[in-house]
Amino acid sequence: MRVMIVDDAAFMRMMIRRHLEEAGHEIVAEGCEYHSAMDGFKKLLDAGTPPDAITMDITLPGRRSGIDITRDIHALAPDVRIVMTSAMGTQHMVIDAMKAGACDFVVKPFKPEQLVAAIEGRVKE
Repeated sequence: MRVMIVDDAAFMRMMIRRHLEEAGHEIVAEGCEYHSAMDGFKKLLDAGTPPDAITMDITLPGRRSGIDITRDIHALAPDVRIVMTSAMGTQHMVIDAMKAGACDFVVKPFKPEQLVAAIEGRVKE
C-alpha cells in the first residue's frame, strides 16, 4: 500500500515510516504542516499516483489542523483512506475527524500493529 505521513514531529514521522515499511508498505510522501501536506498530496494526485492511505496528525503548527487537511484531501480524493493520529483522543476530536472524512483514529502512543491495522482497514489488535 502507498502511504503518506503527516505529522509535525520528525521523530514521529520516522517511527511511523519504520512501522509501515516493516509491514511492507511504501511511504510516498511526508508533510509536517498544512502546506507541505497539501503540496505533497497534490503532486501525487496530479501525477496520477495518489496514496492509498494517509496517517494524519490532528495537531499541526499554524492555523490549519489535520482535520482541515483531511477535509480538503477528502474533497479532492474521497477514496483515500485517512487515519487520524493524536495524543488527545477526545470523543469530540474523533467525531470531528470522522465528519471530515477520516476512516479511523489511533491514539498516541500506539502499538505498531494498531497503526498497521488501521492503515490496512483491519480490526485493531
